[in-house]
Amino acid sequence: VPSSPEPRRPVDRPGASACRAGRPRMVDKRGRDAIEGKHWHGVVRVACAAAAAVLLVLGQLKAIEYLEVDSAALRAHRGSFSAYFGAFMSLGEPTRRPYVTSLTTRWTEAVMADGVVPWDEYPRPGLKREQWTNLNGKWDYVVTPLAQQAPPTAWTGKILVPFGLESKLSGVQRLLTASEALWYRREVSISKLPGRLLFLNFEAVDYRCKVWVNNHSVGEHVGGFTAFRFQITDAALDGINSIVVRVEDATGGSQPRGKQVREPGAIWYTPTSGIWQTVWLESVPETHIERLEIVTKSLEAEAGILELTPFVFGAPTSEAISCTIEVSDDSGKVVATAQVGVDLHAAQHAQLRIPFPKPWTPDSPNLYDVRVCLVWQASGDPIDEVRSYTGLRVLGRARDEMGHLRFTLNGAPIFHFGTLDQGFWPDGLLTPPSDEAMQYDIQFLKDAGFNMVRKHIKVEPRRFYYHCDCLGLLVWQ
Repeated sequence: VPSSPEPRRPVDRPGASACRAGRPRMVDKRGRDAIEGKHWHGVVRVACAAAAAVLLVLGQLKAIEYLEVDSAALRAHRGSFSAYFGAFMSLGEPTRRPYVTSLTTRWTEAVMADGVVPWDEYPRPGLKREQWTNLNGKWDYVVTPLAQQAPPTAWTGKILVPFGLESKLSGVQRLLTASEALWYRREVSISKLPGRLLFLNFEAVDYRCKVWVNNHSVGEHVGGFTAFRFQITDAALDGINSIVVRVEDATGGSQPRGKQVREPGAIWYTPTSGIWQTVWLESVPETHIERLEIVTKSLEAEAGILELTPFVFGAPTSEAISCTIEVSDDSGKVVATAQVGVDLHAAQHAQLRIPFPKPWTPDSPNLYDVRVCLVWQASGDPIDEVRSYTGLRVLGRARDEMGHLRFTLNGAPIFHFGTLDQGFWPDGLLTPPSDEAMQYDIQFLKDAGFNMVRKHIKVEPRRFYYHCDCLGLLVWQ
């Protein structure tokens, strides 16, 4: 029943066009007689809790896409309409859509095109292997009550991974409440190889998740900004496999959430729930390189010293293992090599001398390629191989002639000149629409004359930091 008062603010949500003059319908406390037998749809603004309860009791919310209860009216009528308010709350929180904007990016249409697999670049540039399987793309999804712990048997539709449930690029654009769980499912073909382990990798899921492979629970993770992986060798089959992911995201309380809030406004933004970075499979040897640490120990005109520490995972063996390391410049020429024995219980360090080094600076972002091979020491036969990269750079601080502390880079003062970067996108929210889009943002900052970016309570995909290294941008994290 449209009434005379205008809405206090425009509502830019799908469904508003179904209402008179494109405005939300208004319902007041006289509403029972007026709404009985009516078909309510689109966007509905309720002036008081009593009318909300009437709508719910009459079962009219099934076709309503968005329901808003005026908070001032609710406070004013809470006492006199407590019975209705109780009925309203007991029937659960209505489905809400996030704030919807017509803003897009130049990449939106291409990302959402049929058959496109978004983010098909290798997600971990600092420890790269040739063989991997990208699991981004269309997954089944459903939202259930939080109490449901068993994987569902029915699914609502498709969601585009790795974009959060609330984003335009996900194809869903729905808020996840604290009383709900978000579920994903996908089937994937796997060829198991003897003597190798299979890892299921998630670059980021917000916020709490549990994963099943072929109905076997393989692990849980808490935290919305960090990469994690589960070893699924025993749960996986040779052939078609089912992967199910359950997600909770309260976006409140003590949960680390960055700039995400349930009621976005001013400097606070729409939440991103669920998988929001790349999901991928990787097969590795039973003994393999788990990570690398690369540090510039010294940097002089004649030589730079790199210290590389390989961390190796595997079962104890009586046969000796070693790591061979090669460092190459941008022309592909090998400029340093080293070999270090491997101890599965203690880290071993290798030092490499780089003659006449090309230091990394924002103006000259020189990088060196690193190749690390794990081999049987006696035969020299390879076990595992990864590729990485590094820049020769030493960050520090020193006092100037006035006694003030100044930042230094490679021993020289450097003024950090940059922006505060929130990292939110109109189409992908926390997730950039593509790797190309992320590079564009970084290059834009460089072209504008900045040499630094301050990431504001957000951890970006690992490829962001790689592109900053390649393009010459310091990062405050």
